[in-house]
Amino acid sequence: MEWLKVEIRAEKEAAEAAAAILLEAGCQGAAFQSEGEMELIAGYLPYEEKMKDKVDRIAADVALFPKWGLGSAQVRTRVVRDEDWAESWKKFYRPVPIGAKLIICPSWEECPPGRVPVFLDPGMAFGTGHHPTTAMCLEEMERLILPGMIVYDVGCGSGILSLAAARLDAGRVLAVDVDPVAVRVCRENVLFNGLEEVIDVRQGSLEVLPKGANLILMNIIAPVIIALAPRAGELLYPGGSLVAAGISVTQGEETRRALLKAGLSITGERVQGEWVTITARK
Repeated sequence: MEWLKVEIRAEKEAAEAAAAILLEAGCQGAAFQSEGEMELIAGYLPYEEKMKDKVDRIAADVALFPKWGLGSAQVRTRVVRDEDWAESWKKFYRPVPIGAKLIICPSWEECPPGRVPVFLDPGMAFGTGHHPTTAMCLEEMERLILPGMIVYDVGCGSGILSLAAARLDAGRVLAVDVDPVAVRVCRENVLFNGLEEVIDVRQGSLEVLPKGANLILMNIIAPVIIALAPRAGELLYPGGSLVAAGISVTQGEETRRALLKAGLSITGERVQGEWVTITARK
């Protein structure tokens, strides 16, 4: 089978938005590679008759980056075969230690001992631990989570945050994503890790979640976090926390204002390069 490799070369703060565009178009994954001040975000589409329409849609969305304050970006494509696609993922992903406890491992490799393992098939959906936003979110979650907590993972992608929460003894995890591909992949990763009794995966967003979370994880992009902040605040138990990631430093202040307006107080921040992760409490 042939695939179309779609690469978006963009400024680092646009990486999460680029990955979301690729997933929405039907790519079953998004890989990141730094190129100096720029980031290369790549995904794969099954080659088909309507390929041009999909590529045109990706290009049109990427052309809006300057309007969103994300700088300019370029799209390029090339055709690859099955074996090239598989080997590309395997060359890119290796076990990634994160924080004090976790290690994210490709499903085909054994995890080194001494850490809490989370296994992923990283060729399927966005979220691997390699990108700073995901890594910071995992580090902050590791600090906050307590045994038995109810955790919501909004925009779950591959399910990496949900899996880590369950491995860190969360009592119940609800994972949601608007993308049906992400929902399917997340469920597959949940089954592979044997965590189906803890993690419930649903298609949708905050509207499919009940009130009553101790911790909400939102590793998305700033405009979506800002839009969802009021409802997220309503879903938290008093004393509960929200971790917001996928935010460029330039969008940090607007995101903080939205969280404060939603009735939350800012309790911590992590910054890595162009990215900031914000923790707020109800």
